[in-house]
Amino acid sequence: MAKHGLAGFFTPGCILILILINLWIIPPVLTSDYFESIDNKTVCFGTAVGLSVSGDAQHRYNQLVKKYKNCQIVLNNLEIVGIDDISGEWNMDFLSDIEEVEGYVLLALNYVEYIPLTKLKVIRGHTLYSLPDDPLQYSLFVSMNYDLHTGIGLKELRFKELTEILNGMIYIDNNHNLCFENTIAWHDIIPAMGIAATKIMNNSSRNSSRICGQCHSSCNGSCWGSGSDMCQKLTSINCHPNCGSQSRCFGPNPNQCCSPECAAGCFGPRKDQCFSCRNFKDNQTCESSCTKTTQIYDKTELRIKTTSQQKVTFGIFCRDKCPDHLLKEENFCVKECSNGKYTKDNKNCEQCIGPCPRACQGLKDSGFLNLNMLANFSGCTRIEGNLRILTPSFEWDQHYNISGIHPHNLTILKDVKEITGYVMIQSNHSEFTNLSFLSNLKTIYGRQTSGAHKLALSIILTPLKSLELNSLKSIINGNVHIFGNRHLCYANTVDWSSIVNSIKQVTDVRNNRDPNQCANDEEVCDSQCGVSGCWGKGPSKCVRCANFVYSNATTTLCLENCDAIPHLYHKGNEVCEQCHAECEGSCIGPTNRDCHKCAHVAMLNSDGQISCEPSCGESMYPNETKYCLPCHPFCKGCTGPEEVVKSGGCTSCVMGQKESPTDPVYCINPEVTICDAGYFQTYSNIRSNSSNRLTQTTLTYCERCHHLCENCTLAGPAHCDSCKFARHENVCESNCPSLYYMDSKTKDCFKCHEDCRGRCFGPSSSDCAACANFKVYFNSNGTKFNCTKECPPELPYKVKDSDMDENNRIVCADTSHPEVQQLLDNSAEEEKKLAIILGCTIPGSLLLLGFIIGVSYFCHKRAQNNMKAAEFTAKITGHEDIEPLTPTNTKPDLSKMRIINEEELRKGAIIGSGAFGTVYKGIWIPQGENVKIPVAIKILQEGTSPNQSIELLEEARVMCSVEHMCCVRILAVCLNYQMMLITQLMPHGNLLNYIRTNAQHIGSKSLLTWCTQIARGMAYLEERGIVHRDLAARNVLVQTQHQVKITDFGLAKLLNNDNEVYQSSGGLMPIKWLALECINHRIFTHKSDVWSFGVTLWELFTLGKKPYESVRTKDVPLLLEKGERLQQPSMCTIDVYMIMVKCWMLEAESRPTFKELVEEFAKMSRDPGRYLVIEGDELMRLPSVSYDKNDLVTGMTEDAENVVEAEEYLQPIDPRRLHRPISLARQHSNMSSASHHFTVEPTSPGAKSLKSHWDNQKIREKKYGHLNAAAKAKQERELPHFRGDSVNSRYSSDPIRYLKDKEEVDLALDDGFPEYTGYTNSEEYSPQIMSPKLPQSVLLPVDKDDYLQPGAAAQSLAYLDLDGKGYYQNEKDVSSDDPFDEADPMLNETSDQNGGKHLYFNYQPKQVQAAENAVANPVYFDNSKNVWEPKWPRNNGYQAVPTVSMSPVHNKAESSQYYKPMNGGISSSVTLDDGEVKTMGVRLKSGESKV
Repeated sequence: MAKHGLAGFFTPGCILILILINLWIIPPVLTSDYFESIDNKTVCFGTAVGLSVSGDAQHRYNQLVKKYKNCQIVLNNLEIVGIDDISGEWNMDFLSDIEEVEGYVLLALNYVEYIPLTKLKVIRGHTLYSLPDDPLQYSLFVSMNYDLHTGIGLKELRFKELTEILNGMIYIDNNHNLCFENTIAWHDIIPAMGIAATKIMNNSSRNSSRICGQCHSSCNGSCWGSGSDMCQKLTSINCHPNCGSQSRCFGPNPNQCCSPECAAGCFGPRKDQCFSCRNFKDNQTCESSCTKTTQIYDKTELRIKTTSQQKVTFGIFCRDKCPDHLLKEENFCVKECSNGKYTKDNKNCEQCIGPCPRACQGLKDSGFLNLNMLANFSGCTRIEGNLRILTPSFEWDQHYNISGIHPHNLTILKDVKEITGYVMIQSNHSEFTNLSFLSNLKTIYGRQTSGAHKLALSIILTPLKSLELNSLKSIINGNVHIFGNRHLCYANTVDWSSIVNSIKQVTDVRNNRDPNQCANDEEVCDSQCGVSGCWGKGPSKCVRCANFVYSNATTTLCLENCDAIPHLYHKGNEVCEQCHAECEGSCIGPTNRDCHKCAHVAMLNSDGQISCEPSCGESMYPNETKYCLPCHPFCKGCTGPEEVVKSGGCTSCVMGQKESPTDPVYCINPEVTICDAGYFQTYSNIRSNSSNRLTQTTLTYCERCHHLCENCTLAGPAHCDSCKFARHENVCESNCPSLYYMDSKTKDCFKCHEDCRGRCFGPSSSDCAACANFKVYFNSNGTKFNCTKECPPELPYKVKDSDMDENNRIVCADTSHPEVQQLLDNSAEEEKKLAIILGCTIPGSLLLLGFIIGVSYFCHKRAQNNMKAAEFTAKITGHEDIEPLTPTNTKPDLSKMRIINEEELRKGAIIGSGAFGTVYKGIWIPQGENVKIPVAIKILQEGTSPNQSIELLEEARVMCSVEHMCCVRILAVCLNYQMMLITQLMPHGNLLNYIRTNAQHIGSKSLLTWCTQIARGMAYLEERGIVHRDLAARNVLVQTQHQVKITDFGLAKLLNNDNEVYQSSGGLMPIKWLALECINHRIFTHKSDVWSFGVTLWELFTLGKKPYESVRTKDVPLLLEKGERLQQPSMCTIDVYMIMVKCWMLEAESRPTFKELVEEFAKMSRDPGRYLVIEGDELMRLPSVSYDKNDLVTGMTEDAENVVEAEEYLQPIDPRRLHRPISLARQHSNMSSASHHFTVEPTSPGAKSLKSHWDNQKIREKKYGHLNAAAKAKQERELPHFRGDSVNSRYSSDPIRYLKDKEEVDLALDDGFPEYTGYTNSEEYSPQIMSPKLPQSVLLPVDKDDYLQPGAAAQSLAYLDLDGKGYYQNEKDVSSDDPFDEADPMLNETSDQNGGKHLYFNYQPKQVQAAENAVANPVYFDNSKNVWEPKWPRNNGYQAVPTVSMSPVHNKAESSQYYKPMNGGISSSVTLDDGEVKTMGVRLKSGESKV
């Protein structure tokens, strides 16, 4: 159906069947032919038979001619069906007079070429046509107008006057010859629904049987047929926006809108200028209704006079009366009265009081009411006969198979008011408790009575509790018998004598319920019931009222007085009536003048009385007290006393005036019809709420012209009839623009001559105020000039204009001009000077040029000779250069990679797998070393491609260059048939699984600490130019609960110095963690890592949730482009979430750097509760992650001894250390060259000199600080029985050189110095100041034990600075600016006898042993063969020295040779006295040596 339209229902084979069915089964419903002339328009009735047809084609044609000839308005539907004009002899022009159709237009099954509805303007669609199984309804239906056999069919619609369809849709289908229907702008005809209201399919535009032409060129592409007279008339889409979306217009200007009451267009803005009316037509004016009520204020009598003009509505026309064949119902002409109304005189419909009268046949003496009969009494008000409800009525009739009546079914008798016979009721149904279904019964006539007792009302042996015959007033004939109803109350209270018509009528009421029992159950009459009794309980069931009675259409109430119910008044005779509807509260009578207070407004009438009205009418308005006051005399309706059209003023007026576009409209004398000079007449549509109904009226007013206009037709300077000042391009201006002049007569602006500049006074070049190019004066006094593009030949010189303040030379002159003469004289002088200069400079320049050329040639030849000599020398010596040198500024990468054998590895269980490899837990046993190191072994799978091996090798290269505490380090590489990568083993797995496992124990401090560490690691990678490309919580490993490390550099890339981005060529990517530029263009930068860092933060703060979990991976890029991001985690404050959002900015440069992120999260981790809100945060503690390192190798080796973790292997730490290394500056404070104690104050000149000297020195990094450790490392590398060639030394990338101009030593003095006099004769010593002389370059040994973090020195003497006076400093001391800061709190302090601070005074070594070995260090020491190695604990930066062997030199004679190179070449004396070594002012007591 949706695809083929009617063709799906009406195929050629079934059309004939459908017609026959309609002929036999569906009789045509044709109205009588009726013609009437209204407002000079002929009105006729249409049809409503659909596709049904009768008779042959000739008969159908004759019927159409008879019905529609000369008809202009069709009150029903226009149906033209089954016209088969094969011969082409039938004239269809009788349809050309039809202008309006009230219903729908149906054109179907017509085999004609044209149906000339050429004057049809409006299709109202009051009734609509629909198809079976199609919910849509159509007002224009054109289908199947084509004969498949003859090829005859409808070619053109030709509705050239059709401009509006008020309701319904359009259906045009299966008209194979039809053209031009697709060119129509249907949205102009149906503005409310537009193109959506049309179904146009399978016509000639989509069928090859007929080729359609083009619309005439004057039609602008929209036409109803061929020819210039078939153009579509547009009355909506070209209207000004002020007209509204559904209004019509007669021009494009804002004052050319039709009235809202118009349909199909108009020829003016008023309601009497419409082509057709939207609602109703009263004479020649379109109105919204046919009833007019006008209230006029009599200024003389100060009263309101109400005039009402009521007309009946006949179709769309307002008439004084209905046609004779129709009925009048209220103010409408109808064919029959509506429900609830009936006609007495066959002219007017009247309201029924209650149900409309209807008589039903009653029951005979032998019958009783059953369920089948019950429906016959529906709506009956009068029963002609008897009503017999007996016990069998409620029982099942087995003989006739009729179910019994339930008591609630009897409510169908509620409309019965009269019964002509008798009423007999018997029942034993338990729910049959009252006779309320007869509560409207007023009279029992008793024309036929029951039995020998002549009973008119008989109620015997029932379970009734009350009668409820509230309306029963009279029993005309017959007796009353109410007997044996043992539950019945109230019957004995009824005064039956007031109901029966004669004293001869007997009332037998007995053997019912005892009245005393009824009283005990409070089943008694209401107090407002009189002595006549009651029918039931309550004031609405009294037989007669004791005081007052109030009745309405549904009930009757007995009242104590009329004030008992609001809105009632006492009518008289103890009767209460309802007040008028316009009264609010009480009243004294039935009219709207009897109110004590009005519900809406109060109005003074012509008789001087005040009445309550629903509104004040058109010429009055209500004030604050709801009293109607007259409007301003110029107003046409108002809401206040002002004459301005606004709230509180007029709603409209006959004529108004407006001073400016922003001012309101003031109503003026309605007798004014023409605007004054300087004003123009215009219109606007005004919406107002009149009588609680929104209406739209057209306001006519005069608006002042634009201030530049003298007279005008519309607003704006472009619509002036005449201008006050000047007119430029038909627009009034205050002045002509630049390069234009004004004609004094017409005030029009004309363009100046092309040689003019700025202003001009006329059209010629001599009328210019200034010239665009050059001036030529043509009068002797130089006041008049012509403008020209070039100077004439007779005036070849250009000089300044003396009349204008310009530097431009724009005046043409000859040699007679003084300035020209002066210029010529100056030119002659300049030429002479130029000739002299050129005569001197040209020969000198030539000589200099020759000299330069000669020198250049000599240098060139010399260079060639040198190059040839070098080439010849290289050939002779065999060092000929194969490739030329192309040096760059790239620094060498000094990273080291250790390659090991597979025999050094022991594989364990699988701990993870990747895209092309597997990670095993394992052990590395370095060759030649007795240690076992737990490691993670990443192995490529078998059968991997060479590219994957290269990628794993690239990962190893990147990891080799990484050396940071927050990044996992590589240990070694095994180049076997399966390539292996050996890294540190993190036994606690990745951070994602860790937080999921411990989600209930993770607090804000831990989360923010981890974020800071990840940011630090990524900042380090950014500094090294490494792009990670796969940062996620799964790629962060947990070392301890306080330390995490970044891993998985499988996708990382090490950028070159000149590259800022890396573009991937393919492979899998973690889409949900990547920035949009990575997904779309595979471009990776440090900023893309920032995006991934933001997603990693989200994983942490959601405790391990998956990002974009409900989104498919392929939909993520589109989601990001739309601006959507991950939602704010519940624990995050807005501060944290805003950092995450900044990481997800689409513009990469807008994202923060990792350095900035480190600062932000370091600040947050110091106050975690402020930034993360976690319930019970202060009680959360992560479970201990401590472990036995021997457990790491369980199952992989039988011997679990000598297990060393990777961290310990890379930076060994002696567990016997007691303290961390002390500040070298503080060590120096213990040395003195005097034998007595003295104190140097920080403010003393000596201290200041020391500070100023050492402030200029750089602080040496601690990892090069321990010389003895370097010597020890050298010795161990040469011994086969110890760890040799340590990883730390192998991977050290720093040159071991100590440069004076690049490193600083920070010297700090404490308050006191140990007294010593051994060096008083030293030339370099001064008790006030030390002036060390550092060598230019001194080689230092590698400190293998403290490469990552320095520990205690192996020998105390190695701590001496090279010049004997300075010391290296720890990180804490590096950050200190004051050399006189406090002593290290981790070390013991005491005061000496002179009050000076003396560090380490209380230190006592645990034992003193002699060392027998010496270090052979020909590079750094003095070629000594003695080796000295301590065997006791090292104590965090200082070391005890045994008394027997105080140094590697064991006698006094060799001591000077040992100490001399160690003190940096500074002359000093070293003595051995009673087992003590004294040097540089430090007293080394017996049994120990301290630094």
